Amino acid sequence: MGNMYERIIEVLEENGPIPISTIYEKMVSSAKNSAVTDKEIQLSSVKSVISRKKDLFSVHNNIVSINPEKEISQITLDVKRGNRSYRLKIDFLFEIYHLQSWSFFSDNQGFTPKKILFPYFSYTDMKKDLYKLKIWDWDSDEGVYGRESLYTIQLKTTNSSYVHSYTEMKAKEWKKITKVISQYLDINALFID
Repeated sequence: MGNMYERIIEVLEENGPIPISTIYEKMVSSAKNSAVTDKEIQLSSVKSVISRKKDLFSVHNNIVSINPEKEISQITLDVKRGNRSYRLKIDFLFEIYHLQSWSFFSDNQGFTPKKILFPYFSYTDMKKDLYKLKIWDWDSDEGVYGRESLYTIQLKTTNSSYVHSYTEMKAKEWKKITKVISQYLDINALFID
């Protein structure tokens, strides 16, 4: 079932903004219906996690929601390799993703579209894994956005957009994001001709 805050996110994703008591009730109900035996959930534990994670949760008149600055709606990865560029865009609102590939030169002779099996995966699970990365707090290589950047991550939330660009695939942030997404999609098959 994961960490307590992951469970809270799951309840909020399914139900939208709701009171703390309703979050607690849904978590208890979910735990009872689960085959996994967990230690008993306490209302005080739920309240404690929500108050500790003020950067992720917003509370107004006892109604809890995910902070709009952090509520992930879309993530885009851009990769430049030689004269080719790739873009993987994952939209969590519509639960779709697509890959674009293009050349900087008009001559596309010899380019054959890839035959990739597009698997089904849980957008909710991927989103929970992305929350753990706290992408909004990342740094990027200074001044590399645009032509010089080879690897770009763009995260869109309900109210904000965060762009991080890197010149090397070895950047720890790029490694983290591709590791998470690789659990759901074959990144190497997507970004390599």
